[in-house]
Formats: sequence, C-alpha cells, structure tokens
Amino acid sequence: MNCKNILEYSLKVMKEAGAEKAQSELIVSEKQELNTESNKVKLFRSNENVTLKLRFIKDNRQGSLTLNKVSEDAIDEGVNELVKITAASPQDDAYDIAIKSDETFEIGVTEPDLDKVFDNLNHFTQDMKAKFSKISGDAILSYDNHKRYIMNTNDLYLIENLGYYDFNMLFAAKDGDKITSFNYTGAAMTDLNRELIKVGMMDGLLEQTILELDAKSIGEKFVGEVIITPHCLTDLLHVYSGIALQDRCMITDVSVLKDKVGEQVASPMFTWHANPRSVDVGQALTSDGFVAEDMPIIEKGILKNLMLTQYGAKKTGRERSKNHSDRYVVQPGKVTLDSMIKDVKKGILLCRFSGGQPSFDGNFSGVAKNSFYIENGEIRFPISETMVSGNLFNIFEEIKNISSETIDFGLSVLPWIHTDKTTISSK
Repeated sequence: MNCKNILEYSLKVMKEAGAEKAQSELIVSEKQELNTESNKVKLFRSNENVTLKLRFIKDNRQGSLTLNKVSEDAIDEGVNELVKITAASPQDDAYDIAIKSDETFEIGVTEPDLDKVFDNLNHFTQDMKAKFSKISGDAILSYDNHKRYIMNTNDLYLIENLGYYDFNMLFAAKDGDKITSFNYTGAAMTDLNRELIKVGMMDGLLEQTILELDAKSIGEKFVGEVIITPHCLTDLLHVYSGIALQDRCMITDVSVLKDKVGEQVASPMFTWHANPRSVDVGQALTSDGFVAEDMPIIEKGILKNLMLTQYGAKKTGRERSKNHSDRYVVQPGKVTLDSMIKDVKKGILLCRFSGGQPSFDGNFSGVAKNSFYIENGEIRFPISETMVSGNLFNIFEEIKNISSETIDFGLSVLPWIHTDKTTISSK
C-alpha cells in the first residue's frame, strides 16, 4: 500500500469534484496483543485497521467522511457521497484546513520485542498467583503502532509514526460470597523495563481492591476533604477541559472561563500542562493537522491557554491552541502522600468517580467507587454506597496540597491532590 499515492489520489478526486479546499488523513493502525485468562498467558492475536478521513470544503460548506476501504473505486464512490454531504451542510466561514508543512515524526518503539512481551506478561501472572489470589481479572499487554499521513491542498504533508506498548487490566476481588466492584488501571510505555505489577500503581490498587471486600457505609453526610488519586484526576481533567476550555463550550459561549485567560482560576499550587511532545508516549500532530507543541493550561493557578482547534479559534475569534491533547502533566508538590493523609481531619480518598457529565457551571454529583474513609489522619476503611457532590472548579480552587509522588501513565504524569469543601454522604 503506497500511502502517499492514496492521499494524492483522494485530493485529486476531491478537487475535480469542485473542492476549494480539501484534506485527507490516512491512519494505519496495528495491534499485536497477548491476553491472560485465570492468571495464565492464553491468547495472542493481531489485527490491522486502515481508515481514510476526507474533508471537502466548498462555498463555506464542509463535508467529512471516513472510509474503511482505500481502493480508487472506494474513494471515487466516497467523494461522490461527500459532495452531497457538503452541499447539504450549513455555510460557515470558519471552515478551513491546516497550513503548509512538511515533516515526519518517529515516536516511541518502531519494532516490538514480542519475546519480552511474553516474558513480562508471564512474570506478571506469577506475581498475581503469589500475591493476589483473591483478585479476578484478565490483563492485556499489546504493541500498538499508529501511522498517520495527512495531506491537503495547502501543500501540507505530515507523517507521524507512533509505536508503544500498552498494558491494562480490569479486575475485582472475590472471597466466598463477597465480591467488589470492578476497578482498572494501565499505562502506555516505550519500553518493557518495569515489572508490570508496578505499572500504573497496579500493586497498590490490587491491595486496595482486596480491602474493599469489607467495605461499609460511612453512615452520615458531611462537608469534608478529598484526596484525589492520579487515576481519578485523569478523568476530572478531561471533564474540566470539555466543559471549560474546548471548542463546544467556547463556541456556544457557556464556558465559565471564557474571559479568564491571564486570571487566577485555581490555587497557586496548581500547574497543569498539555505536553504531547514530552511525555513518554507522545503525539506530534493535532487532530486537525497541525504540528503540536507543549503548552501550559494553568500555571500557578493562572489560566494561560484554552484548548481550541483551528475551527474553534476561527469561530470564536481567538487564538488556535498549540495543541488540544489529553497528554496531561500536573506539577507535583512538596509533601508526601502519607503527610497529606495525616493532614486530613475528615474526608475520603477518592479513587474513582462514577457520575454524569457535570453542568457547564461545574456542579457535579456521583458515586465514589473503590474509595476509602479518612478520619484524624488515618485511612479507616473502604466505603460503599457513598455519594460525592460539589463543584469541579472549586475542587481546584480549594487545593490544600499536592503530593510529591506522581504516577507516570505514559500518556500523562499526575500526582495526588488534597482538596476541601466537598459534600460526602452515604445512601
């Protein structure tokens, strides 16, 4: 398969069909994965997917289409459909394509060491048998390779070749008739030099899950403190970005941070960057075809950048962001996690949150999963049927401390955060 020829042909067909601007993106993804079942290495499988994404702009109208076949006949048929889609779309002068660029990026592991994949996963199963016999769950260790080729009528031609190992596990604890809710963790890696039992704080979560067999209700409602784990923080940052920083909330003018760039929006302890170019498993290109750059989002509590695509920037009259990636890095603090816990008078260790999307004003409510009650500086017991509610923006305004320890998930590097003034209640 000649990827450049496919892109050139698709652009030619779109221009002949009347496109004033056109962009083609070819993605070739390969996965080779090894699975465990009942703590035994069981199944190896591999697959490859090819997709072609086409964008067609004419008369300030845009159509987009994704094809799973890349033959000339399939492209011809797809472009015919794309012309109809474009003609039926609303006019919008914010539609555009990326500017001219010609670069190639190689990131991570270009060729997998499958023998090491087997050895590491086999060693992991032995650790599970020896240390965590009450845990039930299956793990997957894979090598993933994603090649992206982007070409457009602005003479842009970008290539990104990203390869990495991905380890993840979904698990629960079981002891007789008692069983916990499921938990999960994992990480992406550019090497296999770490024991898998240590990746993504796997061993700590497995130990916590076994303790959850004896979970109980707190039995009251109070406003207290919360220590947010790196796993939970990942989800909260995604939500924060979605309701306050990205295209949709900015275009619809509902973001509470829309006019706050340069102002204090969080605790001075809090520094949050989107760093697709410097995390272990990085990302060189944005979703809309620009070369990505690292950037601060919030620095010492001050909002530095929004996360706008080219379309979002033109639609709102603001600056396009250097990236809109979820490769997040939060700067660690100066106190240990143990010290943070000892500083909690009454609250919870929030390991996972299950709830609906917060409103655009940041108000949320949901269930604390795989979490623990803390009182007078000690983790007392795992909790069940516990609701957590509050305001997402207040969480980051009310930070009391940030841990010196971090978890490197490959895609992101995050600490524990100690915050205050969250409502905690048993069902």
